[in-house]
Amino acid sequence: MRQFLLAAFAFLAPLPAFAQKDRVLKARLTQKDRKKLTFRSNGRRPYVIVIAQVADLRDERYVLGTITRGHDLRVEKTEADRYQVWWQGKGVWIDRADVLPSNEAIDYFTEAIRQQPTAVDFIVRGGLRMGTDPDGALDDFNKAIDLDQSQASFYDYRGFTWMVKGDFDKALADFDEAMRLDPTNAMPHDKRGLALRDMGEFDKALAAFDEAIRLDPKYVAAYCNRARIHASCPDERFRDGRKAVEDATTACKLHSWKDCRSLAFLAAAYAELGEFDKAIESQKRALEVVPKVGRATFRVRLELYQAGKPYRDEPVKR
Repeated sequence: MRQFLLAAFAFLAPLPAFAQKDRVLKARLTQKDRKKLTFRSNGRRPYVIVIAQVADLRDERYVLGTITRGHDLRVEKTEADRYQVWWQGKGVWIDRADVLPSNEAIDYFTEAIRQQPTAVDFIVRGGLRMGTDPDGALDDFNKAIDLDQSQASFYDYRGFTWMVKGDFDKALADFDEAMRLDPTNAMPHDKRGLALRDMGEFDKALAAFDEAIRLDPKYVAAYCNRARIHASCPDERFRDGRKAVEDATTACKLHSWKDCRSLAFLAAAYAELGEFDKAIESQKRALEVVPKVGRATFRVRLELYQAGKPYRDEPVKR
């Protein structure tokens, strides 16, 4: 699960006025070299983080949409003054001045916070720190909530951090607060399901994923998480290969068959049905797109299917 922590964070909170500080920081950025983008990415695909308050996303002629400060975008192509990034299933262009390589973003937002602390910048920095420094991330999320208790997403992020740290009671309390603040948001239901799954309460976890999908029928993570239980739950009462295939296929379609997790869950689903040829095919497709840091795990899974064995999650330690 921890391999995908950054993917769990989408920084969707509304933004305060921040113009003067942003001009100062962006001025510093433009003084840096404007050479081809480089990343210390440890094999992950290169990403940029939006630093503009609002940035345009374009094709060659028109503005197709906008994106706000703190979102991360996968880079597909670089040019002198712009990047092509992956957004809503297609490549679009964003100005270089509006983004920063992900490996420089923590320093950028630390300086932004030093100049003028805002809840949003604490949330963004917390998300960036999550994979390597969950205690630091938790501190950032606490500070964001101290500044603004009205944003449901802030409680989602903190709840997920509590879950990573193994404090499920605090995680569930934060997800409940997020649901209270925004009853129509699918994310806290999905994250609540993850916590319940890790607690071994699989029936309640499935109900939480069901509700997330009811609220947002395109919420990919909930399809993946529901498929995982149906495909690989250590308690056989909750395994159902056909339901797992259905959910994982939906997730793959929503991600244009380019998401390694969706493909891996589809492979596990086929393995649960005993259809190992299809499991092997799906796992090989997952290996083609998985970040370098996850390849060893995915190869082990492939070897399992080649041996005619399904994948099982570890039993919950109570």
